[in-house]
Amino acid sequence: MLMVLLRVIASFVLLLPPIPSTEIGQLLGVPAYFAPATWSRLTGPSIAVANPVSGPGRTVDAELAAAMSAAHERGVTVLGYVTTGYLGRTGRVTRFGESDAAAWLTQTQQEIAAWYRLYGDHGLTGIFLDEVADDCPSAAGYRDLRTFTRRYDPAARLAANPGTGVPECFSDAADVLVSFEGDLAGYRTWQPPQWQLTQDPRRFWHLVHDAPDPTQAINLGKQRNAGYMYVTPDVLANPWDTLPDDTYLTTEKAKATAPDTLPPARPGPPEATTREATTLSLRWPASPDAIAYEIYVDGQHTADTLAGTPTIDLTSLKPGRLYGIRTRARDHAGNLSPFSYPARLATIPCPGLRPTRPEALTASQVRPSGLRLTWRPSSDARAYDIYRDGLLISSTPGTAAAIGALTPATPYTFTVVARNDAGGSSGPDLTVTTAPAGRDPITDPDGTIGPDAVVYQASFGVPFDIHQVLLDLDGDETTGLPVLGLGADHLVESGWLFRHQGPGWTWTPLAPVDLAVSDDRHVWRVPRTAYPQVSPHRAVFRGSTPDAYSEVITVE
Repeated sequence: MLMVLLRVIASFVLLLPPIPSTEIGQLLGVPAYFAPATWSRLTGPSIAVANPVSGPGRTVDAELAAAMSAAHERGVTVLGYVTTGYLGRTGRVTRFGESDAAAWLTQTQQEIAAWYRLYGDHGLTGIFLDEVADDCPSAAGYRDLRTFTRRYDPAARLAANPGTGVPECFSDAADVLVSFEGDLAGYRTWQPPQWQLTQDPRRFWHLVHDAPDPTQAINLGKQRNAGYMYVTPDVLANPWDTLPDDTYLTTEKAKATAPDTLPPARPGPPEATTREATTLSLRWPASPDAIAYEIYVDGQHTADTLAGTPTIDLTSLKPGRLYGIRTRARDHAGNLSPFSYPARLATIPCPGLRPTRPEALTASQVRPSGLRLTWRPSSDARAYDIYRDGLLISSTPGTAAAIGALTPATPYTFTVVARNDAGGSSGPDLTVTTAPAGRDPITDPDGTIGPDAVVYQASFGVPFDIHQVLLDLDGDETTGLPVLGLGADHLVESGWLFRHQGPGWTWTPLAPVDLAVSDDRHVWRVPRTAYPQVSPHRAVFRGSTPDAYSEVITVE
C-alpha cells in the first residue's frame, strides 16, 4: 500500500514574517474525551480526538463507533488517541515491563494497529500521539510512526503533542503539533518559538482551558500562528471531558474564521527534479498567495509542505511505479486554490534483490496477555514486518518484539516478513496459544512504607487496559472517591501519583512514580518526597476494563 511521507528540504523553507492575526483562519481541534452522545454537536471541518480507555481498548465500543462514523460524515477528521510514554525517558514502562524507546515504539505501533482493526471502518481518519518525547533524537521515531500509520491509510493524518517549546527538528515529525496546552492565564504570557511563526498555521494546534470567553484566546492564537484551536471554560483536572454550550461554541467558531474568502491562484503542474526507487523530489510553479501546498497522489491528500516553498520530497513510494500527482495552494485564511493540472511521474525500478527469509521464529515469555517473538536476521533486510493473524501490527529494524494486548488462552498466528526496497520475504508462520488467565483477576496485593519509597505491588491475572492503586491516605472514608469502604484521596496509575479533586472521577497529577512490570506483576515505587508525612493507610488495587478490585489492604 502506498505510503507517503513529507520531508521538505530545509534550505528551501521560506523565512516568512509573522502573519497579521486577522488573516489566519482557524479550525477547531477538540480533545473529545466526553460521552459519545456529545459527539453529535461536533461539525466539520475540524479535528476530534477519540479516547475510550487511554487508547483503543480491546473491543469495539459500539456507541463510540457510531458517534465517530456520524462525525466523519459531517466532515470531522477523527483521530484515535495513543500514548507514547515519552518513549521511556521518564521511566514509564510498556505493558511488557520495558522502558527503552524501541519498546515504546513497538507498543505504539500495536496501538495504532488496534485503532484501525477496531475503528477503521467507523470514520477513523488518523492518530493522535500524546506524551511525546520532545528531544531531537526522538523525532525520527515519530516520523517512522507516521510512515507506519500510512500503511493503513495513505491519507491518514498524524497529530502529536510534544508540549510547549518543542524544537524545530520536530517540524516534520507529524502533520499537526500541539504546541500549547494550558489555561488562559498562562496563554496570555506564553510566546511560541520563532520558527513556529514562519510555517503553515495548520501545522500548529493550541489547547486553552479555563477561559470564561473564547475571544481573547482565539485572537492570541491567530497572532501566534495557530491554525487549529480549542478553547473551553472547563478547568483542571480534566478540562477536555465536556464540550462548551452552544453559545460559547458558536462564538468560538465565528471568531476563528478569517474575513478573506478569495482563494489563491492555481499552482503550476509538478515536475520531478530527482527520481529514485522510493522517492520523488518535486517542484512546481508557485501560487503567489500560498502559505503551504497540499499534495495529492493518486487522488489522496498524502502530504503538505511546511511553508510556501513549492518543493517537496515524497518518500516511501513503490519502485518502478507511475503516480498521478496534483497540488493545490492554501493561503493564511485556509482558502484553497483549484488543483494544479495533473502530472504523471514514475519512480525508477529497484536494482537490488529481496532479503532472504527470516527463520527460526520463536515465542517466549508467553503470558495471558502477551509474549515475546524472536527470529534470525535476514540478509539485506531493512526492516521486519510482524503480522498477527494476517494483519500488520508492527515494523522493526531489530529481530525481536514484545507483543501485547492479547487475550488469555487464545491461539494466535504470527508471521514475520523481511523487507527492503526490492520487496519482502516471509518466513514460516508460528501459532502460539497464550497462557490462561489467573483464577482471580488481581492477586497477592501488598504494600510497604520504606525509608525512600512506598511500594505497592499486585499480580493482574487478566489483561486489563488500566492498572491502578486507590489510596486512602487521610484515613477518612468520607473524603475522596468512595470505593469498597474507603475514601480514595490519592491514585497511582501508570507512572503517576494523582490527588482526588472531586467530584467523581477527577484527579490532579502530583508526581511521577517508578513502575516495573514482570510476568503481569506490577510494582509501583512512590518516592517519599511525593508525600513525606505518609503513615499507615489502606489501599485497593483496580483493573479495568472490565472493572475488578483486589481486597483492601493496609500499607505500613
